[in-house]
Amino acid sequence: MRLSPAGSHKGEAGLAALDQTRRPDRARTDQPAVRDVLIDRGYSYCIPGSWAHPVRARGIEPVFDLHPNQRGTHPGPIAGTIVIDGTVFTDALPEELHDLPGFRIGMPREEKLALHARYDQRAAYAFTPHSARDTDGYQRVKGPALAGRVRCPNTPASLRLSHSRPTTACRRGTPCACGKTLTLPPEALAWTGQRHIWGTTDWAQDYGRRAAVESSNAEIKIHRAHLDRGHTRVFGTLKNALLIAFTLAAVNIHILRDWHAKRRRPDPWATLLGETTPTPTPLPGQLTRTRRRTTSLAELTGAAPPG
Repeated sequence: MRLSPAGSHKGEAGLAALDQTRRPDRARTDQPAVRDVLIDRGYSYCIPGSWAHPVRARGIEPVFDLHPNQRGTHPGPIAGTIVIDGTVFTDALPEELHDLPGFRIGMPREEKLALHARYDQRAAYAFTPHSARDTDGYQRVKGPALAGRVRCPNTPASLRLSHSRPTTACRRGTPCACGKTLTLPPEALAWTGQRHIWGTTDWAQDYGRRAAVESSNAEIKIHRAHLDRGHTRVFGTLKNALLIAFTLAAVNIHILRDWHAKRRRPDPWATLLGETTPTPTPLPGQLTRTRRRTTSLAELTGAAPPG
């Protein structure tokens, strides 16, 4: 856990938390290194110098949702390309796939899947990595025809692909970028670029892992504890960090015990200490809810029936 004073920059606090997991004195051979970090718009909307560049310099790939101000269509790095929602595309991209809507809160699952399918169609026209990112941040990317994702008349090899691949509207002899390669500098798309194209099914599965993070936050803030303003009433980062650590430990104990209780298993702490779970017995003077069934009318009234 990393606690920073109120008013400090969130990017600095996030980088400190990442560095805390990479400290040599905490390195373990059975614990993999951090390779990617799932962040919300509070971090992804920071300027690249405060977050994106330092994160990638540590060998970590950020996975995030785009802020509405990060979306839109912009000119591409070379002729014949455009940038849409943080990804370089060839301008042969069909017009109906340019301005796709975003994903609203509470969107029905069927509607969301249909929209992901449209983003998958758009992804076929995107530039994809041609090589791994260099140590200085530069990366070579290739056009969709060169990658075998579309068929383009100006890239003869792509015409031998299956007709299930989309065919561009490019004209033979007219320059296009479908079969070109280009090098993106570190500052290009640093604010919006990520390994999976935003909005696609692959991106949704990658970013969807944040549901576990939000579930943990809900346990801490709502369901198991109420870690919000006023939860601790001491001053100083160290004092608050100590009390919050006790709160998080208590939440973990509650979750562990509830997991065992729902499955009718013994309490894990009692098992660890070698204790036996006592059989519940009624307290002295405690009334028991027993009921005896009557077998005849004489027993019910205390007398025999007339006649």
